[in-house]
Amino acid sequence: MTDKELKRLNRRELLEILIMQMEENEKLRIQLEAANKELENRTIISSRAGSIAQAALQLNNIFEDAENAAKQYLDSIRVMEEELRKKHIALDNDTLAENSSAEVMDENESELENINNDTLSDAEKTAEQCICDSDNN
Repeated sequence: MTDKELKRLNRRELLEILIMQMEENEKLRIQLEAANKELENRTIISSRAGSIAQAALQLNNIFEDAENAAKQYLDSIRVMEEELRKKHIALDNDTLAENSSAEVMDENESELENINNDTLSDAEKTAEQCICDSDNN
């Protein structure tokens, strides 16, 4: 509306226009509030998604570290087992040289086998526990 048209309107018509403008203003304000709330929700959701992705990456690193530690532990147990086996063979050879008794050799082999089995069993249990603990974390 132009200024001339507004000047020609009476008081009642001007008030009606004012009321319509106020109603339209109120509707737009409500729409703006709804849009701002939706934007805030989307912002929160996107920040949570980023946090979840970061947490997942950190968990992957923890699992990899736990798996590597378990592998290193098992490798060290295998090395220790091999060293024990070599010592046993050396002891057996020394024992055979000194005393060719079959009983002594059987006892040593049985004892070494028990030690090796116990050591390997302990190592496997510890490795499984490490992996289970890392899965739980």
